[in-house]
Amino acid sequence: MHVDDYAYIPERPIFYDQLTLWEHIDFLLSTQNIEEQPFLQKAHELLETFRLTDVVHQYPDRFSKGMQQKAMLVLAFLKQAKLYIIDEPFMGLDPKAIKKFLLKLQEEKAAGAGILMSTHVLDTAEKICDRFVMISRGKLIVQGTLEDIREESELRNGSLLDCFDTLTEEEER
Repeated sequence: MHVDDYAYIPERPIFYDQLTLWEHIDFLLSTQNIEEQPFLQKAHELLETFRLTDVVHQYPDRFSKGMQQKAMLVLAFLKQAKLYIIDEPFMGLDPKAIKKFLLKLQEEKAAGAGILMSTHVLDTAEKICDRFVMISRGKLIVQGTLEDIREESELRNGSLLDCFDTLTEEEER
C-alpha cells in the first residue's frame, strides 16, 4: 500500500475557508491520477446520497456540524482508499446519514478496504467491526474479536458495552 492510499475522516471537519464544497471536490480530483468522468459521477452520487446537492456551491465552514461531517464523508469516499481512518464519525450525523454512512463503509469493506475507527458508540461498533481494541483512561483493557472480549469479561452473550462496563468496573471504584 502506498502512503497516499488512505482517507482520513477527522472528528472535527477541516475545510479550506475560501473553497466551496464543489471546489473541494474539484481540488481532490486534481490530486488524483484518475479519469475525470467516473470521479464526477461518483461525486454526484455521493452528494445525492448524503443530501448535499443543494449546498454544493456553498462554503462548508457555514454548514451545520452534521452537514460538515457529511461533506467530509463525501470527500473521503471519493478518494476510494485502501484504508479509511475514521475518528468519531457519528458526531452530528442524523440517523439516516448514519445508516447511509454505515452502508458505504460496508461497501468499501466488501471491496477490500481496511477500516480503522475510533468511537465511543460501542453498540454501532459491535455491529460493523471485526476486531476491537478497548482503551480506558489511556490504558489497553482488552483486544480481539467480540468473542474474545466476551470470554475475557466472562459475559457469554454480553454486548460490547456490557463487556466494557464489566472490564472497567474496578477502575470506577
